[in-house]
Amino acid sequence: MALAKTAVFGPTDAAAAAALSRLAEALDADADDLDAQYALLTELKGVQALPADARAALAHVARLLAGGGAISIAGVERLLSTSQAAELLGISASYTIRLADEGTLPVEYVGTHRRFRLRDVITAREQREAEAAANPALATRTAAATAARRKK
Repeated sequence: MALAKTAVFGPTDAAAAAALSRLAEALDADADDLDAQYALLTELKGVQALPADARAALAHVARLLAGGGAISIAGVERLLSTSQAAELLGISASYTIRLADEGTLPVEYVGTHRRFRLRDVITAREQREAEAAANPALATRTAAATAARRKK
């Protein structure tokens, strides 16, 4: 089966949401047990082992869809435009460019256009979230400054 570069999945009906919720609960039941083993049962190939990373990803997807959320799945090698990277980071495009120019956020050029690897943007977002969690006062000041700039 050929895989699309990006796939988007949307909210489901109530019955599917309930089934997804039960699936997420079942997959989360042993989340802390590193020895827990999961498998998929298919008609054509029988029992197939489900690695821990796939179990965690499947549980996360099931929770999001069960809650009515939509998800987009893309390979981590996907290149993003400046505006796409900025949106994922929750910052302005101009600040994203500044981070790239400073070397804080890795950037590639396709012709004259900046492109950001999805994995680098996700890593940067996780770092920003960790810094905000470690210093809530800074996060509040930063959010207030961002809101004030947007009102101008």
